[in-house]
Amino acid sequence: MVEFKDSEGVKYEFTSSSMYRVRLSAYAIIENEDKKICIIRTQKTKDKWEFAGGGCEFLEELDECVKREVKEELGFEILVLKSPFFHSINHCYFRSTQEFIKKVDFYYKTQLINDSKYIPEQVGNEVIKEIKWISISELKEYEFMWTFKGVVEYLELYN
Repeated sequence: MVEFKDSEGVKYEFTSSSMYRVRLSAYAIIENEDKKICIIRTQKTKDKWEFAGGGCEFLEELDECVKREVKEELGFEILVLKSPFFHSINHCYFRSTQEFIKKVDFYYKTQLINDSKYIPEQVGNEVIKEIKWISISELKEYEFMWTFKGVVEYLELYN
């Protein structure tokens, strides 16, 4: 049995016989012509930063998911450069007291094709508050949501 506490301290128990759902997500490390990458803040994340992307729809391929999410969130057209270079499976949460979600995140290196249509947009219950283009060496100057810290460390070490 595994025990979890949510952000409000409510305790949940999860046994091996409990049901959970896997949610696949794809995120883009978008590089522009100046070799800078895109980071975003949303209403939901407040002062913390993240990369554009999100959950895959039923039967959607990961590379198509990342293109769709970036287009929906930022209006950018991107080129996916190769297979995912990093993935994370340590992100689990309860959507409700009845549903346990195991989130598997895949990260793609992508290239910006067109950014002329960017207008801050509401996506679901998220509103894009700010975007920045930064060099990888500047990543350490920004506070990211905890779910992105693994990929940020990877980028700092291997790029």
